[in-house]
Amino acid sequence: NSVDALLLSAETLLPVHLDDNRVLLLLNQAASIDAGNPRIFSTRGWFYLFTLNDRERSEKDFREALRLSNDADLLA
Repeated sequence: NSVDALLLSAETLLPVHLDDNRVLLLLNQAASIDAGNPRIFSTRGWFYLFTLNDRERSEKDFREALRLSNDADLLA
């Protein structure tokens, strides 16, 4: 589905830091399509933490991933 495609695109770009703005755009687009998907929030949380060094936004997304997954998201 389109959310999986957006996540795959973002996750492919994440380690190489070629276009961080594009990664954030893809993750935000995925979140707007499927706001109930914990994987989106955990992926974006790691992006905020390690790429943008934004602990506040990363914690917010990790908490949302945990909430959406009933504390079962192992990546959050």
